[in-house]
Amino acid sequence: VAAAAETSGTFDILTYNIAGLPEPISGSNPSTNTPLISSRLNNFSIVHLQEDFAYHSELLSRSTHRYRSPFTGSVPFGSGLSTLSAFPLTDVQQHTWAACWVGTGDCLTRKGFSATRIHLAPGVDVDFYNLHSEAGDTELDFVARRAGWEQLSAFMNSYSRGNPVVLAGDTNTRYTSPKDPARLLLQKNGLRDIWVELYRGGVPPAADGKSIECAFPVPAGSERQDCEQIDKIQYRGNRLVELVPTAFVNRNADFVDARGGPLSDHFPNQAVFSWRISDTLRTGERIVGGRHSTYFNDADTPGAFGARVPVVTSLTLRGGSRLDAIRYTLSDGTVVYHGGRGGTDQTLTLREGEGVERVEVCVGTRAPPGRTLGIFSMEVWTDLGRRVRVGSGTGECFSFTPPEGGRKWGMAGFQGWKGSEVDALGVIWGK
Repeated sequence: VAAAAETSGTFDILTYNIAGLPEPISGSNPSTNTPLISSRLNNFSIVHLQEDFAYHSELLSRSTHRYRSPFTGSVPFGSGLSTLSAFPLTDVQQHTWAACWVGTGDCLTRKGFSATRIHLAPGVDVDFYNLHSEAGDTELDFVARRAGWEQLSAFMNSYSRGNPVVLAGDTNTRYTSPKDPARLLLQKNGLRDIWVELYRGGVPPAADGKSIECAFPVPAGSERQDCEQIDKIQYRGNRLVELVPTAFVNRNADFVDARGGPLSDHFPNQAVFSWRISDTLRTGERIVGGRHSTYFNDADTPGAFGARVPVVTSLTLRGGSRLDAIRYTLSDGTVVYHGGRGGTDQTLTLREGEGVERVEVCVGTRAPPGRTLGIFSMEVWTDLGRRVRVGSGTGECFSFTPPEGGRKWGMAGFQGWKGSEVDALGVIWGK
């Protein structure tokens, strides 16, 4: 698995609540409008949909997106959240809000959030979050909505630790409301709001209770960006991938019927991003192994995008028949440990000027009852012909090599999944 060769690119995302509750609960005529929505979604590379309930077949009838999240079902079993993508989905998770309040019917469906890891290019994976928050403005609605966002924040801190993130959905929040959690992910998870960045100079509206919410509906062509919407898009990059927002567009004019009426009761909002990978930090094309334990990403370290990166000077592999743990020391003295406590240590200390030339990881399926994927062996070679190895080989092995095959890159850490053993692994390179 060579390190990422593609160093920059673009993508866009549309978030759209399509009002797909069964008629007559939905007042937006979804039996007629959903087929009209379907083909128009093809103009966007990634699409987040909310209230995709009773007309899912109609929604997909003209869709050309190659990758789609599993349909969660209609009312009352589904979440209404769907993702369509031109890029591969490498992981999809659905989570129901821990709290809801019955006042606006929020407890009648499994509303919540989804987390989808999308593979934009070799070595470029971004975590996309879709959500449909608790609606309403009573005191208990605010309590339930904040509880859900705290739940989302905690999940993001674990699942997306060190990863770039794009969140797009129906948040039912307003920055102007002092009781709403609209700022919570900005404060606790390091996200930014694309509308705030591009149209307000990075400063959200004051939480003074004075609403500046956009009027709805409006005639095509009269959309405004000086007003706030509850359908928001927030984002962050990391030390590996820089995300730069270039446009935030209300696509209202693209989703109206022949008489100019809206196809849903929400605006469809599009964000356009450019991305580039760091000149000093790279990953391999993929993480190999099982994804059923705790995610880790050693790129989640202090430092600015593009800054010089400390590299591994000593590496200890711990294991017996499989890889139990990895411990390594960086050139700045930092010591990092991943995995369990079983097995025997095998250590390689790099000499002055010595670098890692290749890493080989072999995966396999553990014996019952779990039958989960794990790392069965790992071997590391240096450019001086020295090596360290633990575990037993399998027929499914993957090699990781530095970018451009050059000596200027050193091994800077790992990303993957860990529990009592190391379950999945990818290599991070730095200079």
